Amino acid sequence: MELFKGVVFDCDGVLVDTEPLSMQVTQKAIAALGWHPPIAEMYQLFLGCSKEYLQEVVEDKTGLKLERDWLASYRAFRNDLFRRELKEIPGISFALERIDLPIALASNSSHAHIKLALEIVGLYPTFQQHISSAEDVPRGKPAPDVYLHAARQLGLEPAECIAIDDSRAGVRSAMAAGMHVLAYETSLAPQGSFADLDVKTFNDMRDLPGLVSDLNHVRTKSHSHARSSVNT
Repeated sequence: MELFKGVVFDCDGVLVDTEPLSMQVTQKAIAALGWHPPIAEMYQLFLGCSKEYLQEVVEDKTGLKLERDWLASYRAFRNDLFRRELKEIPGISFALERIDLPIALASNSSHAHIKLALEIVGLYPTFQQHISSAEDVPRGKPAPDVYLHAARQLGLEPAECIAIDDSRAGVRSAMAAGMHVLAYETSLAPQGSFADLDVKTFNDMRDLPGLVSDLNHVRTKSHSHARSSVNT
């Protein structure tokens, strides 16, 4: 069994703590259309989803037909909020400094959103060469396209990659791509979000380097055992 050779990170909620801020913007935009879902319902519906899915749900709930870029008027508000309040996910810099494998990013967000968020927290140079956005592929998460694109950017097979994601849509996307997935559980996600998915979960980014190392250690032991069995 081949060792894992790369790690692919989601962006929002994994590298940068954008989710609470973005949800504030979405809540404001939806309220202006006459729909007022509780914040818990919004996280359940929209955490990690694509813009297309968000628009489909909002149109269904409000009965309105929205323009494709219906959130554009809220972009300045969101960007200002990011510049004032956005922080990196606790422990992510610690983890990135200690993971000794090539890394890439696979996100449902636009390139402009990714660049802004990563620049604010100082992580853009770390991922600049290997950023995959839903803009680059036919379908966003939960389809596998963006994770497959990220693997190609690293020059690796999907099975050689570990994916780190914090949403059901993202985990399903990476699994469909054929990657091994570690699901980052946050207090924002509905409890038991990954209970029916065959993934290991963790809730502290400082644990990530050890988890990645352990996965390759297990594969090394399996490979050694298989060779021993053949030789005997």
